[in-house]
Formats: sequence, C-alpha cells, structure tokens
Amino acid sequence: MNFGQLDRLITLQKPMPAPANSFGGSGQQSTFTDVAQVYAKVDSVPGSEGFVGDQLTATQRQKITIRYRADVAPDWQLVIDGRTFQITDLQQFGRRVGLLLFVYSRG
Repeated sequence: MNFGQLDRLITLQKPMPAPANSFGGSGQQSTFTDVAQVYAKVDSVPGSEGFVGDQLTATQRQKITIRYRADVAPDWQLVIDGRTFQITDLQQFGRRVGLLLFVYSRG
C-alpha cells in the first residue's frame, strides 16, 4: 500500500447511546460523536437510483482506504467534505496494514 495516496482528510464518527426518555426507556435516536480525523484514499464506486416510497432516491457509494485502526466498527459513519456516509462493510488488508471501508450516502 502506498500511503502517499491517502490524500483526503475524513472524520470517523461512532454512535453514542441515546439518552433515556421520560418513560425510562432508551431515547428515539442515537447520535454520533467524532472519534478521529484520518487521511484516506477515496474511490468512487458506481451508485444507483431507485424509489423509496414514491420518491426517486440516488445512492452514492465510495470505497475508502485508511491505515489500520482496531476500533472502527460497521455501525460507524464518516464525513467527507461535509457529506455523511454510512459504513456498510469493512475489510482488513495485510497484517494490520490498512482497512477498506465500503460506504454509501443517500440524497
């Protein structure tokens, strides 16, 4: 892996538990908090269009390469240039050399 190709600064975010509601259960929506800013290589993957309900929605997909981190999980999200992407899959390559993150964004 040529780490000189990691030329985009992205923000990794992890979910935080939602605060309890007044009925004693968990809140309705979890929030995300910034964990780290890391350099990444961002490659576009063909997106798709489809209908969600009666509305046409486009999905943008990306393949992100970062240095290995043991804490990244599939329920995390990341921010690239102000746009939020959900992680759908992650794969380690090499022996703790790097991670491939497959992400998508709707909108």
